[in-house]
Amino acid sequence: SKEHPSAPSRSSGGLSRRVAERVTAPVFLRAVHRWMFTLVMAHAVAVPLLVLRAPRVLPYVYIAELLLLVSIRLVYYYQLHWHYFCLDFCYFGNATLVAYLLFFPHSERLFVVCFAIAHGPLLFAVVAYRNSLVPHSLDKMTSCFIHIAPPIVLFALRWHAVAGWSTCAHADLVLDLPQRASSPAAPAAPAALWTLEDVCESPGSLVWLLVVPMAAFAGHQLLYFLIVQVLPNKTLREDKTYLTSYRYLMSLRGLVYNLATCFGYRFRVAGYAVVCLAYGALSLLPMPLWWSSYWANVAVLAASLLVMTHNGAGFYTEVFSRKYAAAHGLHAQQLAPDVAEELA
Repeated sequence: SKEHPSAPSRSSGGLSRRVAERVTAPVFLRAVHRWMFTLVMAHAVAVPLLVLRAPRVLPYVYIAELLLLVSIRLVYYYQLHWHYFCLDFCYFGNATLVAYLLFFPHSERLFVVCFAIAHGPLLFAVVAYRNSLVPHSLDKMTSCFIHIAPPIVLFALRWHAVAGWSTCAHADLVLDLPQRASSPAAPAAPAALWTLEDVCESPGSLVWLLVVPMAAFAGHQLLYFLIVQVLPNKTLREDKTYLTSYRYLMSLRGLVYNLATCFGYRFRVAGYAVVCLAYGALSLLPMPLWWSSYWANVAVLAASLLVMTHNGAGFYTEVFSRKYAAAHGLHAQQLAPDVAEELA
């Protein structure tokens, strides 16, 4: 006998409900949070070891984690109508780095561009979007990863000799790197390790360090506005539950909103575009310093990690202060400023 067509749907629906109930149960969520916290702490120990002792492995670890985290985010954000966030420049920057690592590993020009994008718009987004190091939260850690992982990978490639990628490695800081020939008769250093070319050290490299990354940022912004603002589909245009970076940042009524509307509310879209371009340009201005100085590069990465940690500490302080207040009968007014949105 043939099964009734509606039977699979009923079974599938019942199974979906049971799965949904199980994955949203408090016991399951607590277990997920514990494992997330544990994995993030293990990751914090492993990454410095990879940077210092096995930089060749780090790019592959980064690619695997990026694919996993972005895939999960796409599914999660699609259900919440937030998937247009995945059109942001940060995802483009990560995709560019993956293209370099997998398909154009010997393009030093592309390496310079990736370095600038990662240490410019991506790294500055840690401050702009208030990324928080909250180890139990998959969503918050994904945001941190998207912005901080590319600079760390490129830092390792920039300042360490890594066979397989042409990276303008700095000779003075490379362990076991053969020296340049001291006389015409002396043998030259192996090409696989000695990858310095004109693009890395000449003044012309500023084109690839500043001009090309800014052009890429501006081009992406133009395409983004065409998709989201000029030619949006009917659903995106009429359904305000669909969030984009523009809608999110403008809804905060903060600095971005004030700057974008300073010439009038009717010009807010054009004002927002100008704000974005100014952000990209300002984030790229110190790039020659990050590129040419090992310790300046270390300092900007450390500062970004401290900002994320400070933001995360504020989150945990509020969480535990509220629990403490609930346990001791204190009122909300006696606590530090609210983080209701974070706790939601």
